Amino acid sequence: MTTLDQFKASARVVDLEEAPSWIKELDWPAGSKVRIYQDDFWILQRPDGGHHLLLEADEFSTGPDCDLADLEARLFDYAQND
Repeated sequence: MTTLDQFKASARVVDLEEAPSWIKELDWPAGSKVRIYQDDFWILQRPDGGHHLLLEADEFSTGPDCDLADLEARLFDYAQND
């Protein structure tokens, strides 16, 4: 079983152009990057430095009450149940 720290450590950041086609086809802003975890799960890094998480029909973004660590924890929980 993977821990949250191991999950976070698996992240690799790629330019949107280098991301798998199933991520690119969602029409994200030019200049975005993608944080890919365990080759299957991802968080978008917008050009403005914010982050965006899409989980099925739910969307989450960083802001005053939510940072990247919060999104990673949410994605980790989702990955554990996938």
